[in-house]
Amino acid sequence: MTTREIQPYSTEQLERRAVASAQDERLLNERRRHRDRPYDIRPVGASHMRDLDIRRFEAEYLPAAVPPDILEANDLTVEQRLAAAKMIAAVEGVLVQ
Repeated sequence: MTTREIQPYSTEQLERRAVASAQDERLLNERRRHRDRPYDIRPVGASHMRDLDIRRFEAEYLPAAVPPDILEANDLTVEQRLAAAKMIAAVEGVLVQ
């Protein structure tokens, strides 16, 4: 059985860790934001379907967001339309991303 020696950081590595260039900071910010979603598309955990104004969604939002011929052609439930518009996070146990 061999033991692995722990190598201390060299002076160069310590100096490198202390100062980040603008490029390094940009890369770190990109890594941090990789999975962050904008505030307006994050799910609200404490909300329920009863909190939504379904009539307003169907009367105002859908006609403005989806062409009328497409609305007539599909036979989606209200929940499926909400999920397609990303207004809710799941329908029938299927996550919408």
